[in-house]
Amino acid sequence: MSDAEDRLLLLKSQEEEAAGQASGLAAVFVDATGRFAAQWIGEHVKRAVTTEHEHTSSLVADNKLQELKAALAATQEAAPGATKEALSDLPWAFRRPGGTGTESGGLGLPAHSPLERGSAGRPPSAVDVPLRVVLGEAGRILDQFGYPKAADWSRSGGYRYPYGLDLSDEANAALDAAAKVDTRVLELRKQIRDLEREMGEARAKAAWDEL
Repeated sequence: MSDAEDRLLLLKSQEEEAAGQASGLAAVFVDATGRFAAQWIGEHVKRAVTTEHEHTSSLVADNKLQELKAALAATQEAAPGATKEALSDLPWAFRRPGGTGTESGGLGLPAHSPLERGSAGRPPSAVDVPLRVVLGEAGRILDQFGYPKAADWSRSGGYRYPYGLDLSDEANAALDAAAKVDTRVLELRKQIRDLEREMGEARAKAAWDEL
């Protein structure tokens, strides 16, 4: 076996190892985001109950506040599962085969994981958009119990959180860790493709020279 073939086997082994690590870190991120969603929903509903105290007083008078609290508890319990489902199809590079063509990064491979956070530290749109729907359950509860500001959350087909969104420190750290290794997968794929191209060119040249 040639040195190039040995190098290729090593790179493929490293890619497989990195993909497995990225998969595990991606699961950690989803779990952390599920905990964040449950806590976030609770905090936003409780804040509305406190700040919109006049409406809360009417719920107390109608014996509805306990019902709201029970609805919140059920929603918080369901939030991790809802988050896992919402984020089940994130476009991690490790889940996708390498591309072809001439895009950034060489031979169809982007230079960075599509799940890296932007310059402002906000989650990428692939996370932001579905997560807003999960968090929109807080708006659904508030709207159900007549809190007027919840109308801002209503969208055709359901509710979504419409304002600025930052993840928890735990979820951000988990996302960064997963995206870093996901980018490493792309780097290894590029090295593999470059080496495979070089080996193919060398074989073609050798065949030509033998004639």
